[in-house]
Amino acid sequence: MTYYYQVRSFRKVGAAVAYSDFSPAKSAQPLPAKTTGINFERPAQTSVRMTWAGTPGATGYEVFEAASNQGAYNLIASTVSSSYEKSGLDPEQTYFYKIRAFSSIGDEKAYGAYSDAVPLL
Repeated sequence: MTYYYQVRSFRKVGAAVAYSDFSPAKSAQPLPAKTTGINFERPAQTSVRMTWAGTPGATGYEVFEAASNQGAYNLIASTVSSSYEKSGLDPEQTYFYKIRAFSSIGDEKAYGAYSDAVPLL
């Protein structure tokens, strides 16, 4: 759902009130909810297929990866679907993933909260 807003100023002098013209309309959308329901499938030792619950109002998702739960998370993918497959993994390494939904508004994105970190063991 998209909301539209306009603003105008006013000045009150005694009982008289004077209003300015309305500003041009600006659109806004609520932020997407936190991504949940993250699951992993391992088609091979060196790859993973991630799926998650779709977020109402989201137009896409960003997938982040780190080598530790508190580590630096790097953006590894941006996708419009609620799944992503990554290959080239080291089978001896534990990976951690976070996902966040976004909605596009023109050329800009409004981001939801990051999902909880989920380990791939």
